Amino acid sequence: MPQDTNSHPLTLVDGVFEGGGCLGGAYVGALRCFRDRGYWFKRAAGSSAGAIIASLVAAGYTPEEFEWLMRHDVQKKPATLPNSPLVQKIAFSSFLDAPLKANEIALSVRRNNILWMTITGSIIDRLAADIQQQITASTGQLQGALVSALSGYVGLIDKRTMSTKIKSAILGDVNGVLKNFPGGSALAGAMSRTLTGTANSIAQMIIDTIEAGLKSTAALTKKIVAEVERAVRQFLAEVFASFNAQRMRLADEIVLAVIDSDPAVRIYVNLVGHKRIFKGDAFLTQMRNLIQAKAFQRGLIRRIDQPVTFGVLAGADAQSRIDLYVTTTDMSAKAGSENSLVVYSTRDAATAEKEVAMAVRESMSIPGLFEPCADKRGRKVLVDGGLTSNLPMHLFLQPANNTAEDAARQIVVFTLQGGGDDKLKEMGLEKAPEGRPSHEIVIEKLMGRSLDAADKRVLARSALPYGATAVPDTQAFLSGGRNSVNVFAGSAEYALVAFVLDVGMRYRQRGANRFDAELFNHLLGHHPRITSIPIMTSSFDWLNFELNSDPKAAEIIASYGWAWTHRAMHQRDAYKDALLERAPSAVELEFDAKAGRLLAAIKTAEKDGKDPKALVAQYDQLLRQYERDIEDNPFTAKKPSRKQIAIDILREKRSGEILSILEGPQLGGLRRRP
Repeated sequence: MPQDTNSHPLTLVDGVFEGGGCLGGAYVGALRCFRDRGYWFKRAAGSSAGAIIASLVAAGYTPEEFEWLMRHDVQKKPATLPNSPLVQKIAFSSFLDAPLKANEIALSVRRNNILWMTITGSIIDRLAADIQQQITASTGQLQGALVSALSGYVGLIDKRTMSTKIKSAILGDVNGVLKNFPGGSALAGAMSRTLTGTANSIAQMIIDTIEAGLKSTAALTKKIVAEVERAVRQFLAEVFASFNAQRMRLADEIVLAVIDSDPAVRIYVNLVGHKRIFKGDAFLTQMRNLIQAKAFQRGLIRRIDQPVTFGVLAGADAQSRIDLYVTTTDMSAKAGSENSLVVYSTRDAATAEKEVAMAVRESMSIPGLFEPCADKRGRKVLVDGGLTSNLPMHLFLQPANNTAEDAARQIVVFTLQGGGDDKLKEMGLEKAPEGRPSHEIVIEKLMGRSLDAADKRVLARSALPYGATAVPDTQAFLSGGRNSVNVFAGSAEYALVAFVLDVGMRYRQRGANRFDAELFNHLLGHHPRITSIPIMTSSFDWLNFELNSDPKAAEIIASYGWAWTHRAMHQRDAYKDALLERAPSAVELEFDAKAGRLLAAIKTAEKDGKDPKALVAQYDQLLRQYERDIEDNPFTAKKPSRKQIAIDILREKRSGEILSILEGPQLGGLRRRP
């Protein structure tokens, strides 16, 4: 059962949390085990998913609150959570907030790609030529149509009826051409309005001529056709002048229709324009809500809607304050340079005004998946902190960041690693369940609907999201006289390619801060202040955004976090002695008090010649309860294998032998470290 250790003394350490996407669900169990063993944090640092955990720890959330927030199968809400509608359960899948309508994509983005350039160029030119051809063909047939109509001209004296017939004759089949073309309906309406004045003037001329007594249909028709031809030439000149003047507006309408007609085109425009497929707004909103609600509960802000900055967290009292460090990557800085790593800290006056939720939003911006962020001046392009330092433990090793007190404190490094299947049985853990493929989850979010059987067949045949996709008519566009190099170099597609190449380079050069894997492993093995807690996550997918919404999966990955933390904290060596010599946890203090009273009672009973069987049974029950609280993984029904100290003896041996065992070193070992 959860233990509230807030009011008991804790051994404080510096915690570093590695990024690992949705595998961060394992931290729920790790934090629970860590706190129940009597530890918490004085400083917390993290990148990406690690930054999420570190920031919520620094905000003041407890392991029990983490468990409710990040596991949808846990329904009982801890009483310590802020009583605010802003505090909602975290669903990783809710962070996938793709734009589902064309108008959700900014106009500047819709205009900055080869698709839009193609439409404004050759496609509109081709449309204009088709319209001119249709109108010219219609006017060629106008004479016969008018002769037939005017044979009963007495019935056409009504100006409105005559005007309608003339407009229909001039436009011919143009409306039919336009109605199936994106944006064509609006264009057809504009053309009809432009022609109305011309048709009305021709109709009035016909009526005036007839009323003047002209009896010759042929003469009237000839005069009308001449007027119509002049009017049509003027109309076409106005239409095509309007085409050029309104080319961008028309292209915008066409692009909107094309984007809304096919999710693949929407994804394409969104990706090349924003260098992402998800906005990241949903994540920012929830992080902001959670941090503000907890800060308001703690009295750090006066209004619950007030932004929580690093300076606000730094203003907490010394006893409750947990200093926070969040890293992100500046893509505008040269890859491999020290300036590419951006660090926000509660101890840095330069970042005191930085909003914590925004810093975490920057740190979790996986390139290509979530939109990059920009600083207030728009000079920096800020993305996933893991690009430069996915495990920023060096921040706690740099002398400039450490006071004398800091330098004496242990650094506990939590890492997320795949594998560990060979240890599952030994540790009483279940195998990771087979979740849905991550690409299916992502594509459903992009399309705004569930995938049907046909969609899945396409995915099975294609390595590309959403299968084969139509490519914009760049060849037709380029044939219009534009230089292909200039066109591509000025497009968002070019910017996207450059961005992807830069991201790849930064991943290769992630050791730029001289904390590559080799040095990291060396420090873990030899640095006296560093204790590693490697959490093995089996076959869980780091991009499985449904992980914490699946009750079974959420429980199992939390059990991994608990079990591997428990295992690491029991491995003693010369470099961990300082960490292990710590104040007992609240559960241990409670056990010590109850056990002491029972042991004294058992001694008294033996001394008085009474049977201590009932007292021994109480001690047996206490020991079992203690083991459930401290030693058993609360996130799984299976029990970790361990030595049964005193349990069997308590049932079968005499009380004197029981006392010799209970008072021996085994008990202290069990309480402090098996």
